[in-house]
Amino acid sequence: MALRKNQFAAIDAINEAINTSIDEFEGVLPLLQKRLLLQLKNALTALKLTSEGLIKPTTDNIQLIQKIMDDLRGGLVTRQYIKALDKYLATFNPILELNNKYFSLLEVNYIPSKTRFTELSKQIVDLTKFTMGQSGVWNNVMNDIQTLLTSNAASGGSYSDMLRTLTTQVRGNAQVKGYVEKYAKQLVTDSVMQYNRQMQSTIAADLKLQWYYYQGTLIKDSRPFCRERAGNYYHQKEVESWANQKWQGKVAATNENSIFTYAGGYNCRHTIVPVSETVVPASDILRAKNLKYL
Repeated sequence: MALRKNQFAAIDAINEAINTSIDEFEGVLPLLQKRLLLQLKNALTALKLTSEGLIKPTTDNIQLIQKIMDDLRGGLVTRQYIKALDKYLATFNPILELNNKYFSLLEVNYIPSKTRFTELSKQIVDLTKFTMGQSGVWNNVMNDIQTLLTSNAASGGSYSDMLRTLTTQVRGNAQVKGYVEKYAKQLVTDSVMQYNRQMQSTIAADLKLQWYYYQGTLIKDSRPFCRERAGNYYHQKEVESWANQKWQGKVAATNENSIFTYAGGYNCRHTIVPVSETVVPASDILRAKNLKYL
């Protein structure tokens, strides 16, 4: 046996929604970095320089840096980032609805606990918004920029050198990610993947499902941990036992419960999908029996 065609299609729909949310948010980041750099360069032309092109280490210049940063934090680029983040977060609840559709296809009596799932979903979304919003990722971006500008203004650094460094750090290049991508990109993937896995594992616990399918596409830099498991079925106790192993990229907080949320670790796009025992191949059931899991 194996997952039926309609069940695979439901899982594919979940993955497509996840990938779309990630790709659309990540697609906005380079443009935001370009706009952020342009806004900074325009504002920094007001700095007072010496005849040698050094920034004058004056109170006026240091205060100007603070004003520039205050304007950035409340400015257009910040609002555009928050708008993109809100659009990304708006995909979370539809992903839950797609999961409801998947679980309704299993040979179990699934009735969504709307109040509890809605509250859990809301808490995860709120935490993600805090982590990736103006108190988290964007705040880190702003702080790094301000540290660079203030240190140059206070020490009388070279204006042209500062702009060169700022350009590399804000916009990035072939070797270095820009500030926004640096802080946001991993969180973009991890947040929606962990949201999906956590909702699935919560529903699985309700339904007392004990079997899982390690699902996801393998890419050239997939971890050996994921390569060994992708496309295979595992008993719940097998999955729990993985938490005792060590592998590159493992989330430090991984334990026998959170393994279902963290899976292969940071930036992992695989999912440990709960399944009905009726679709599990006989050889996997026998393996679980031999391991004394059944």
